Amino acid sequence: MGTSASTEQKDISPEQRELEGLAASTGAVPMLQKAFANLADPQENAIPIQSLQKCFSICYKRATREPPGAFLPDSILRFLGHLGLSIVDVFFVSNEGGLSWLEFVRGYLNCCGRMTASVCLTNLLRIFEVSAKRAGLAAELGFESDGTDCKVMGYLMPSDIYALLIMCWSMLWSTRTSSFSRSEGDSIFYVPEVENLLFSVVDSCAEGGGSSDFWNCDVFNLQAKVPAGKFMTWVLATIPRLPDCFSQFVSGSLQHLMASESVSILIMKFVFIFHASCLLFLTEEL
Repeated sequence: MGTSASTEQKDISPEQRELEGLAASTGAVPMLQKAFANLADPQENAIPIQSLQKCFSICYKRATREPPGAFLPDSILRFLGHLGLSIVDVFFVSNEGGLSWLEFVRGYLNCCGRMTASVCLTNLLRIFEVSAKRAGLAAELGFESDGTDCKVMGYLMPSDIYALLIMCWSMLWSTRTSSFSRSEGDSIFYVPEVENLLFSVVDSCAEGGGSSDFWNCDVFNLQAKVPAGKFMTWVLATIPRLPDCFSQFVSGSLQHLMASESVSILIMKFVFIFHASCLLFLTEEL
């Protein structure tokens, strides 16, 4: 056993040792190992891209908004439906044939590793921008990386900020709701009121300053441009925990796999015990 363990340690590359060390510092290694075992194709020893996309998917049958009958664009649900694809495409880079263990751990660290609040918010905006474009929303954001930092450029319209806030709420909702359905699309999404928060952003950050008139405007017809830099400064000063919803969603989605597996095992044990009890009862009767 000692020789075998020593050999295994020698076979570990410096990159793997570094990545697993970073993951260990977050306490996520056991969860990642179980998630990988659950998602990976045993023959390929890699996670199929579609399986990971499904793990991070958010599907709603319909949405309801307060007050009853309030307008909600269909594009919002389409937008949320692209989150799984976007998360995998942006953060889980893989070779053909699926994600290896190292690629999976690296992707997790890209989403949930130790990082500043500013980097967390940038990650959130990257996911938003990719999902928005897939849904046909006109998000005018750009990202410029120098290898150590990623600068966010461009601007957000009020309708973009609304969609972003709804995305954050959806991530938190799915993380905290055990009965949430990720793949069947049979759940109802209860859209919260975020207009006052949105108008506060516009009032504080819009180009040319805010206007008292917009407080009674329709969010989706409000024409104002909020520079990305000002928006990020506002978020970090006003709702600094907002960026955490992304890392919580990624981690919660992977933990959901473990919970589902545990429930399945309990059901199998119950069925086995039930069948055994029935067999014992019939034997005694005979």
